Amino acid sequence: MARPTIVQIQRGGPLDLANYVALAVMYGLGSQALASPRARLIAAALCIGFALTHALLFPKVKDLRTAAAYFALQTLLVTSLLLLSLDDGEFFNFLFYILAITAATLLPLHAAAGWIALFFTIILLINGLLPEPPRFVLIAFAGAVLILCGLFGRNLRATELARRHNQVLLEKLAQTQQRLHELTLTEERNRLAREIHDGLGHYLTATTMQIQGARAVLESQGIASEAPAALEAIGKAEMLLQEALVDVRRAVAALRTASAIWWKAAAHPAGWKRALCCRAARVYSTRRRNSRSIAWRKRG
Repeated sequence: MARPTIVQIQRGGPLDLANYVALAVMYGLGSQALASPRARLIAAALCIGFALTHALLFPKVKDLRTAAAYFALQTLLVTSLLLLSLDDGEFFNFLFYILAITAATLLPLHAAAGWIALFFTIILLINGLLPEPPRFVLIAFAGAVLILCGLFGRNLRATELARRHNQVLLEKLAQTQQRLHELTLTEERNRLAREIHDGLGHYLTATTMQIQGARAVLESQGIASEAPAALEAIGKAEMLLQEALVDVRRAVAALRTASAIWWKAAAHPAGWKRALCCRAARVYSTRRRNSRSIAWRKRG
């Protein structure tokens, strides 16, 4: 099975909820560093834009092009937040950590690594390469967290791919169980066919031979002319037994043919419908010929 380029988490509701809660918390912490109400209002608008972009655009990401548009827009929004709170905006760095997890989960390795490197570069440029120890500590901390977020996202991606692979295996297992059930039915048909042939078929054959022997005795001793009704009854009984024997043999042949068809279908699933249709046509024509033969014998 080919590995998909874009991997969406099927049950990503809890992750989305965590993103929204983290976004609200980061706004609450980061807005305290903003001095003017206007800056807080702009930060709120940017955070709402981040949430709406995730809610509306993220589910539509199906290829690398739409993924690039999504991450470019989100990167622009987070960069704007960082520039807005340039003096004390380390809380908004957390949004890049969220994007790092999303990129590592959604994208293949080379694309995810490129976006995570871009996030780190933006953090590096905004914080600046100043000789102050807090700046270097913040940059080192951001780099380490981005790497951890990337690893966490790759783990989520691997888990989702494993779940999909297991789902495919479960579907194949269900199909195999269905075929095994059909083959079990086939074996039961074969057993019934053998029992009918070995039991009822032999009894009918023996009874037919006994009736034929009784009729021969009546005809050899001249009793047939004295009891024509008895001879006629014996003839009808013989005819009915022969018809019953023909029906038994036809039923046994149908059971065995059906078994052979199911075995062939198990080996070549694509041709089972054609095989069943051909078998149905042959059974129908055989029954018509047998019914015409029986009707002709009764008229005779």
